[in-house]
Amino acid sequence: MAAAGQWRAPGAWTGVANSDIPPHAQRYAGLVDESEGFQLLLRTLEGLPFKASLLEGVANVQCQLRLTLFDTTYSHFFGRTWKSSPQPIMHTHGQPAKVFFNQSVYFHTPLNCAHIAIVVEVVAIAKKREDNERVLSCGFGILHLCGRQKSTPDTAKGQNIKRLSLYHGTPRALLHPKLQDPIEKNTFMTLIEGSTISYSFSSHPPLMEASHLIPENMLIAGSETVPGLVAPSKPTSNVLKKPNLMKTVTCYLDKLSLQLYPTLEKFEEELVELINADRLLKNDQVSDGNTVVIKERRLHVCVHNSWCYVQKPQVVVLIPGTVQGKSRNLSKSSQKTSLVLRSRIQLTEMVKLPMFAIVFHLEYVFSSSTGTDGKLSSSTSSLDNTAYMQILRWAVWNPFLGSHASDVTISLHGGPSPNPSNLLVYKTPSTDMSSEEVKQVESGTISFHFSCRSDKHADNNAELSGSTKSGGALGSQNSSFRRNTSDASKYPPEQMEPRGSIDHIPFDAVESHATEQLQELPFTPMQAPILTLMTESERATTVTSRAALAQLHAVGFPEILDDNNELATVIDPDELSNFNLQKEKADRLQSNEIILQFLAFSREPEGSSQPGSVYFTFQFYRFSPVTTQQMHLVKLRNSQKKTLKFTPFILIPLNKNGTGNLDSPGLELKFMVEPNYMKEGEQRWFMQYLATQTLQIDVWDAESLLLIGTATVELKYLLRQGHTAVQVSHELPVITTEYTPDVPMALANITKHGTVKPYGMTTITKGRLHMRLGNVAFIKSMWVSLKC
Repeated sequence: MAAAGQWRAPGAWTGVANSDIPPHAQRYAGLVDESEGFQLLLRTLEGLPFKASLLEGVANVQCQLRLTLFDTTYSHFFGRTWKSSPQPIMHTHGQPAKVFFNQSVYFHTPLNCAHIAIVVEVVAIAKKREDNERVLSCGFGILHLCGRQKSTPDTAKGQNIKRLSLYHGTPRALLHPKLQDPIEKNTFMTLIEGSTISYSFSSHPPLMEASHLIPENMLIAGSETVPGLVAPSKPTSNVLKKPNLMKTVTCYLDKLSLQLYPTLEKFEEELVELINADRLLKNDQVSDGNTVVIKERRLHVCVHNSWCYVQKPQVVVLIPGTVQGKSRNLSKSSQKTSLVLRSRIQLTEMVKLPMFAIVFHLEYVFSSSTGTDGKLSSSTSSLDNTAYMQILRWAVWNPFLGSHASDVTISLHGGPSPNPSNLLVYKTPSTDMSSEEVKQVESGTISFHFSCRSDKHADNNAELSGSTKSGGALGSQNSSFRRNTSDASKYPPEQMEPRGSIDHIPFDAVESHATEQLQELPFTPMQAPILTLMTESERATTVTSRAALAQLHAVGFPEILDDNNELATVIDPDELSNFNLQKEKADRLQSNEIILQFLAFSREPEGSSQPGSVYFTFQFYRFSPVTTQQMHLVKLRNSQKKTLKFTPFILIPLNKNGTGNLDSPGLELKFMVEPNYMKEGEQRWFMQYLATQTLQIDVWDAESLLLIGTATVELKYLLRQGHTAVQVSHELPVITTEYTPDVPMALANITKHGTVKPYGMTTITKGRLHMRLGNVAFIKSMWVSLKC
């Protein structure tokens, strides 16, 4: 089996490259469970699985157990082989020889099925008279994961001792093509009589508290030191029995910029030429009139604990720009020479250990233009649907090694050298004739301002609740809203908890001062919205058709119910046009629970295979910006193609491992607006917000991380107008804008708003988002204020 190797950033942190063999590709193709923790206690080997004649001429014979995960369906070993410490053989007159191990092995895996097993190999290690060591495989056993016990107290584990039978041969026999599943039924498998291993195997939920520090499918002993866990006090201590997390700190990276050699323009020019030449070579063409263009420049940033990434990498988009020095003067030569990031990066899982470091990956997104002779044709302004990514540079830096400077500049690396993610990286310039000083910058550099603050782990490790009955409240402290995650909008969607709702937890209200004058705050979206110029026909299609409603109702989405557990009143946007704000203000039910349900997505054009999964970003009122988890598009069963113009695909939230549950379709988000947590008079502003504002939802391709388009929905239908609960369904066009060269401005009625389009701009519908919105009222606050 593969062993973990080491890689080193020159002059800095040394990490362990995770070279474990991954599971079979087909194993992840279906929907699997969430990761589960396991504990295997290896007790005693009774009866030697080898003959006494093998001991002739050798001394100090010891036995060792080696464990490896095995997929019986695909005859595939994966993970890495764990080896126990060698133990001596104990002989007792009149009894079989025994070897006492008493070692605990832990691991967590999402592959919890009957076809995954642990292969236990017994190895004899003997020393010859010449002091040469000899290793001999003596037999093996097969331990299926489905045979585990449920989590039991320590007092009961002694009663669940089982015995594992051993087979002749080595584990390599499991790769024989004539072996079929179940393996134990094959005639080729021969048991070793009188030799067994006593063990206890059970689920171990406490291990999941440290699962982000340990790679999946990695077998480790309880006495091993895990970076990020409190180290064992004794060599025999079992730290994974009840993992104790070390205190974390929150780190911030500001003013981040990357410099590429010799200049950004020349670097990208050479890069595009080489990739385009490589594309033509693969297609066995000299020239096809197309060319490769750079679509995006991304930077992946994450914390690594020398074993694995402790969280999903954050992905930010870099733009060509300038770096402003302390003198605040920009020279002409410095313009557009760097890739800069205008926002701040926050890392919440850093631990003050030499093993923890920040890892950077520079990634470019490329696409082939659809025009001829390297120019876009007049018939289209878009790039083709094929976008591909390439890692160009990487860097690693440990804040707690060396100097503690706040302004940091480190070298970028590339080429075939080992890196934290075991990825192929673009080549670096030849440095054979360069000095040591030049070698440090020829591959590029990354600069940023670093700062950090101490934080309790419990605050940073809070996860989004999976309950669909809990919610959040509008707070009054600094006009902000606190969630039970640490600024969850800064994390990529893979880190969001996938169980159906995003909750906003209230905190203690701060007394508002009567003398404080309340003013309407400007709405600041997450990014500049797309100019969604829609025709009158497109506006008319925002109401979900009856045929689509019938199909979506049969899926089993959660219903919107009022306080009396009755179905909310259905609002028809076509019939309801006038709203009375005075009636809304006089309503005695002032606590509002706003519900957003993401139900389905229709692709355009019909028959397209993209996107395969999506996620959404938006900001409702003054709550924190929301980035949802990824959602997979699943086709409806028995969909009525004749009655529907566009086939809706059900949205299935994906777990952290990229899988979902078909029994929990859709994504429901709740926002609790409670007057007790608002400033005096703010309720009036909130009603005005619902009556006049629209909610802009950006739709992203979860695979390429590219923006698909923006959907817009009016919020005025959430005004209850005396009802205890209301709901409205929408079919929202997802619009994107494109710029077509050499196209004259279309004539239009300039007196009508929205009929004149900017020069060369067109709008395209990329899909349709099926949503349900609701507003449920309560007599009094049903949410308990929690201290964060």
